[in-house]
Amino acid sequence: MTAINFKTEFAPAVENKTKWQTIRKPRKVPFKVGEKLQLYTGLRTKECRKLHDAICLSVEPIKITSDVLGAPEIFINGGEELGIIEAIKFIMADGFLLPNNHWSDGRKRPDLAKFTDFFKTNDGSPFEGHLIKWGVAFDKLMIGGYYQDDAGNRVEILEVQPKTQLLWAICTDKEDMNDTPKYSWDGKVLDAYKPKFGNLKWQVEP
Repeated sequence: MTAINFKTEFAPAVENKTKWQTIRKPRKVPFKVGEKLQLYTGLRTKECRKLHDAICLSVEPIKITSDVLGAPEIFINGGEELGIIEAIKFIMADGFLLPNNHWSDGRKRPDLAKFTDFFKTNDGSPFEGHLIKWGVAFDKLMIGGYYQDDAGNRVEILEVQPKTQLLWAICTDKEDMNDTPKYSWDGKVLDAYKPKFGNLKWQVEP
């Protein structure tokens, strides 16, 4: 089990499940998919507090640099540079937000300058590290939440059936929109939907 510490400014987003990823320098013992994680803030201090128990869902190499105007350039898993819209979404997902500057829908705008400065290296070379994404443990499913089972199926909880109080879900990884398994509130799939679907283990990024 690996502990990951978050600075105070990022802890609320991790805790309230709006931040599902982190960018880290390469480690001597690399992160591994399926590895259990413990997410903390204030690690090794009196203010230490656990935010979530989690599991590592993906580990991808990432390179971050900037253009001549200082705008961030992001490359994931050796692919092409993220487009401007993708880059903005990525930076927002990573928790770099302007505190008092919002889009028309109320969401905070990304802080591009802070993101670029955060990953700036001393010698001006590109930052190279790993992008880690996780899922978190849960006590109870919630309508509109996204979850993953043991087989890696990703489902969205759609609604609760009034009479049985069972939850309808749709599998977002399958093209067949008739894949609508039922779950109990604790994430257990009904026997009728096994073995195609398993019990839900982790809440994941929307």
